[in-house]
Amino acid sequence: MPKTPRKTPKKPTKTRAQESSVFEHLTLKNVRLIELNTQLNVKDGKLPNKPVMESHVTVGPSQSSEPTILVDGFLKLEAHPEGGDEDSSTLIIQIHYQCVYGVVDGKAEDYSDKSNQLAAGGMFVMWPHFRELIHSLTGRMTIPPIVIPMFTAGPAGKGKGNRVTLFLQEDKD
Repeated sequence: MPKTPRKTPKKPTKTRAQESSVFEHLTLKNVRLIELNTQLNVKDGKLPNKPVMESHVTVGPSQSSEPTILVDGFLKLEAHPEGGDEDSSTLIIQIHYQCVYGVVDGKAEDYSDKSNQLAAGGMFVMWPHFRELIHSLTGRMTIPPIVIPMFTAGPAGKGKGNRVTLFLQEDKD
């Protein structure tokens, strides 16, 4: 009885988007300010000057008919005077920027496993806008302008100095 060769299952084929750098097949179409909220309460003449920031990023396909990916960056800055508490002067700035990437090759869904790369790239694009807006707003409020740190991205634990680091999770292949 002749032996039949064993068939090996084919490896799933990857799309061009999965094989190459995520930004090789995307075009940055727009960076837009979606929302801006500010609040300044000065009490006893003490100006807020010690900022604390929170930021996060979301990534997902657009609901439009064109294949696009939306990267939304959110930043909240809250400041109080040195030694101040919640009842002291307060500055709150909340900003939402959005990067719109057009998909040149394939579908937006092809990039679902590249969300970390898209998040980091989107924040690199949006961060200078966050910095300029906060510096400009605080200067126009006649308080000492607040300059937020530079932005970097890298593996956890590699943040150094006066920089904001986006800690990336491993993309799933």
